[in-house]
Amino acid sequence: MGKKPEDYLGSLDDFMEKVKLLDSYVNSGCVNEGADKMVMPDEIIYSTCSGYMNYGVPGVFLEDGDKNKGRNDYITVSYVNGIERKWLAHSQFYKDISGAKQVFDSLNSSQVYGGVVHSAQTNNQEDYFYELLDFLHDRDPLGDKHDCI
Repeated sequence: MGKKPEDYLGSLDDFMEKVKLLDSYVNSGCVNEGADKMVMPDEIIYSTCSGYMNYGVPGVFLEDGDKNKGRNDYITVSYVNGIERKWLAHSQFYKDISGAKQVFDSLNSSQVYGGVVHSAQTNNQEDYFYELLDFLHDRDPLGDKHDCI
């Protein structure tokens, strides 16, 4: 049996209008702009969804699940729709975060590691989120060196 397509609920700009009702200052997020940066809402100027790694040679694409994908030695900056945008890379934790822990522990003070989990309905990702929070708390008990957004 084939899947029924989702009903069209609007564009990302329509979505941002709803988000602004909750918080009018939202300027960061992941809008899955990896394939087409032109779809980015004007409000999103900081993103983690470029799909490219932010270390080594610029412009290299890494697959989800690569523990190094979350490593950031630099910020990717570009103009999209006439607006300066900035990207950090992230790794998605959906099976195991042990590799991400190894990369995180190898970073120096000028590097950043980005990690995300998706909804709890997808592969019990809340377990990885809690493991990540425990790991970060162990490394930084006062929360002085990391942000969760």
